[in-house]
Amino acid sequence: SLFYSFLVFRHLFFIMFIRKRERKLILTYLFTEGVMTSEKNFTSDFTIFAGDDTSPAITVPNLQVIKLMQSLDSKGYVRTTFNWSHYYWFLTDEGVVYLREFLHLPAEVQPLTERKSGLSVPIINNQPEGGRFGRSRRPEGGDRRDGYRRSEGPK
Repeated sequence: SLFYSFLVFRHLFFIMFIRKRERKLILTYLFTEGVMTSEKNFTSDFTIFAGDDTSPAITVPNLQVIKLMQSLDSKGYVRTTFNWSHYYWFLTDEGVVYLREFLHLPAEVQPLTERKSGLSVPIINNQPEGGRFGRSRRPEGGDRRDGYRRSEGPK
């Protein structure tokens, strides 16, 4: 009966502790980028590169990153995709609100995936300029079939 109670409550014995500093680094990186990816390798390190060149890269155990993201996924703060032995995590709207509160950030700060890019492509006939293959849909001077049409009606 002791063994059975161990099997029932074994999840209570295997709790992972992540230091506050490392948790804050991972969550700050997730909020800054809006997405995160990691290989399914529990023994490797996850490297976080700082935005400026003067700060050194910080390594965190990959297992801690995966488990922290699994926790956020179970709460609905990230969406997880697993493909070709890589995890991909995408921040949800609820996750943005949660991380703003957790990291004490103002409402004006947004992840990179939420920001509008400064580049705009002109749209012509519901397609970007240049058509599907990078060239104009219609040559100068009208429709491409103009040479085949008769100028007069049938004789």
